[in-house]
Amino acid sequence: ALTITQLPNTGLRWETTEQANIGVDFGVFNDRLRGSVDVYQKKTKDLFLSQRISAINGANSIPANFGDMKNEGVEVLLAGDVLRKQDARITLTLNGSYNKNTVLSIPEETGYYWNGSSLVGYREGSLVNEFYMYKYAGVDQQTGEALFYTQDGSTTTAPTDDDRHWLGKAAYPKLQGGFGIDAEYKGFFLTANFTFVADIWRFDYD
Repeated sequence: ALTITQLPNTGLRWETTEQANIGVDFGVFNDRLRGSVDVYQKKTKDLFLSQRISAINGANSIPANFGDMKNEGVEVLLAGDVLRKQDARITLTLNGSYNKNTVLSIPEETGYYWNGSSLVGYREGSLVNEFYMYKYAGVDQQTGEALFYTQDGSTTTAPTDDDRHWLGKAAYPKLQGGFGIDAEYKGFFLTANFTFVADIWRFDYD
């Protein structure tokens, strides 16, 4: 058999990005404390997404360019020598970044984009890949089934797509970074690094 898996889009093009950065590198106290600070803003136009179309065309979606988004944030890198001698050195390091992404525009009458099956979508003025899901309401004490909130605030055990909610949460961390120590003494070395993330959400498929 011969089937259509994807329709062509001859007008498909690359996403375009405009970015501005301002950075400062510094070293003080004879370079015992040194680091850098970088502030950035990036705008991406003509996002590459799968646009839903009527199944009468032989496929449910087509690759397309639509929508704009913005990323902005700050990155910081610090290193300090708490001990600096001829045969010994101890350096502490710290790095971190804060990033905020925002969907600027979605050329849909609804103001949002959802492909009809995934757990995330795009909504004007909100996060990129924002969770678009059912809100859990607990367990039905009579049957033991899971309950979910409908759009009007009542509960149901069989939610439909019309009962999905924009949760204002995404799987991308707003804050992430790391810290560590580098030590040296007469030819012996010790290095330890740790990483962290904050303000991040995950979905448990169970």
